[in-house]
Amino acid sequence: MTMKTLISAALVSAAALTWSMSAEASKIEMNYNDFANGSKTGSISGVRNVSVRAGLFDFKVNDNETGEAYWDEDLQAFCIDVSTNLVTSGKVSYTLEGAGSSDFLTDRQRSLIAQLFDLHGDKLGNAEADAAFQLALWEIMYDSGGSLTLTNGNFRAGTFDSARNLAQGWLNDLNGVDDYSSSQFEFFVLRPYSPTSNQTLLTWRPVPEPALLALLGGGLLLIAVARRRRQPAVSLSIQ
Repeated sequence: MTMKTLISAALVSAAALTWSMSAEASKIEMNYNDFANGSKTGSISGVRNVSVRAGLFDFKVNDNETGEAYWDEDLQAFCIDVSTNLVTSGKVSYTLEGAGSSDFLTDRQRSLIAQLFDLHGDKLGNAEADAAFQLALWEIMYDSGGSLTLTNGNFRAGTFDSARNLAQGWLNDLNGVDDYSSSQFEFFVLRPYSPTSNQTLLTWRPVPEPALLALLGGGLLLIAVARRRRQPAVSLSIQ
């Protein structure tokens, strides 16, 4: 591997890590793009009685304090607050908070969400799976203090075709360990900044692999060595 390749990889890794570290309470501006892979329609009751579409939202990032160069593609997120409608027209601003420091989530909710992503996040990518994942997240948000059952409790879901049964199966897989944390993903809460009458969302990104972190350290070291070698030697003359 050439030095140029190492340096390029190190810079990409540094950008990702910088974004991660600066994501605590950073402002981000986005436009709604529709559902990423389609959605399923059904009714919910309990916390709110309404017919909704469940799926994975897709947004275009317009501007953010975390670095436009890193997040130059669409951002995808799930709703974690059904009490408010999603604003789908015009530019909308959010505050991006690390899930570990956000007071919007309890420790148990963080744990269950991490388990759900680790066990079933790889199944996202079609309307049924995305809708099932959304229903499971809503159940975690509103009924995490008791039995995670989609047909009773504070949050109840209609059929949503076959998505409800799929979601219930995924919820049954969760073991309820409150101190569980994901080694695969890190999570962020998007809280409405402007307008404030907007849904709160959850987004995520993969955790950098240990090999990538090692590459980052080695690449940065090579950068420092290369810069040092380019510096002219300084001669001291004692009179």
